[in-house]
Amino acid sequence: LWEHLHRHIAVPQDPDMPIGNFLEMYPELCLRGLKEMVPGLECYIEELTKDTTIDGGYYSTTPDARPLVGPYGAKNAYVC
Repeated sequence: LWEHLHRHIAVPQDPDMPIGNFLEMYPELCLRGLKEMVPGLECYIEELTKDTTIDGGYYSTTPDARPLVGPYGAKNAYVC
C-alpha cells in the first residue's frame, strides 16, 4: 500500500536494497505488515513455510484509484 499512501512523494530512483537477504524474508514481512491492516491474516503467520510465495503486482489500486482487496478466484486466494 506504500505507493497508494505516498503517491505524492517523488522518488528519483529505486532504493538500493540487499535483495538476496530480503527475498527469503519477503513472505513473512508481507504477512506481518498486512496483518496490521487486516487483523484476520495473523492466523496465517504460523502456517508460513519455506515454500510460501507471494505473487502480486506493483500497484495496489486500480486506474481509478480504488483499492484492490477481497477474495479472488481460487480457494484461499485473496487480493490485498
